[in-house]
Amino acid sequence: LTITTPDGHTILGLVGAPPSDMRGCMLIQHGLNSSAKDVVAVGLLAEASGFRALAIDAQWSPNTPTNPASKLSTPEALAKQMSGTISDLQTAMDWFGAQPGCSPNHIGYIGISFGGITGASMMRLDSRITAPVFVVAGADFRTIFSSSSVTEFQDWSKTDLDGAVAAFAQLEAGDGVREAL
Repeated sequence: LTITTPDGHTILGLVGAPPSDMRGCMLIQHGLNSSAKDVVAVGLLAEASGFRALAIDAQWSPNTPTNPASKLSTPEALAKQMSGTISDLQTAMDWFGAQPGCSPNHIGYIGISFGGITGASMMRLDSRITAPVFVVAGADFRTIFSSSSVTEFQDWSKTDLDGAVAAFAQLEAGDGVREAL
């Protein structure tokens, strides 16, 4: 699936055929160092349960054409890609919600690792996600950076943890998930 945003940005993704016993629609987001292709098995499980599945490549994905050589070069670069991915997910929800059998105001979400963190942050901005599942999604950014096994996060924590956390201040999920539900 290729979706072009109003500003000309291209979103790449995978979408399943509607199951015969369709119960709804499920957006699936991968974690760091992976792509939509890496969550196909999750999509197949969702489809086996009656949900049409859609997974897009996040802006930090190696498959994204605009991905810089080092996606984790700085906290600011990753925060910008996370923010862009949230916008892409909202565009994908617009597309998904216009499909037969999908309620535009009731979309499920499965986010894996950084995809879960992104989904939790997105819920502060968009109420269409009404059935979220966050798999190994972490906590607040201070905890994520200071306890992660991701080498770059460890480096950020050692050199300027406050600066790294500040780069994600507008993306912190906080109580957004609890408030959204």
